[in-house]
Amino acid sequence: WMLWAITKLAGIEPDAEGYRIEPHLPLAGYSLRLPGAGLAVEKGRMRGYVRPESAGDLNMRVRMPSEAASGLRVWVGGRTVDHETKDGFAVFRLPTSAHAAADWALTWNTAVATGKRSLPATGGAGLAAGLGLAALALSFRLQCRKTVRPART
Repeated sequence: WMLWAITKLAGIEPDAEGYRIEPHLPLAGYSLRLPGAGLAVEKGRMRGYVRPESAGDLNMRVRMPSEAASGLRVWVGGRTVDHETKDGFAVFRLPTSAHAAADWALTWNTAVATGKRSLPATGGAGLAAGLGLAALALSFRLQCRKTVRPART
């Protein structure tokens, strides 16, 4: 139940066409890494990955933080892509391969204003790297650097 609850709080919801990502945690920064999907939120950037069972394009709908209203850029596999904004969501297509991590990210003016390169450091399957297919451990790191892990059975 803990895994289900944390996934719901992170707002990772698969649907018939792809994924709806709508984080519900009121924290400035956190990350959730699972074998099938992950999400990381930090100042000026939200990024994640999905690892689908089959290949094809997914329709991604990602809730934009209120501060992302200007200068929003959407990245897929390390490159900027076209997107639409609809009802507070960034909507874009994410091409995927079966059982391979497909990276996506949103960046906005907060990150650009720092003078740092906004490109998310995911590099293909970078955010998913190190998970290992057999790993079922959940790593949920909060801004206060506490870690919550499910009990092993």
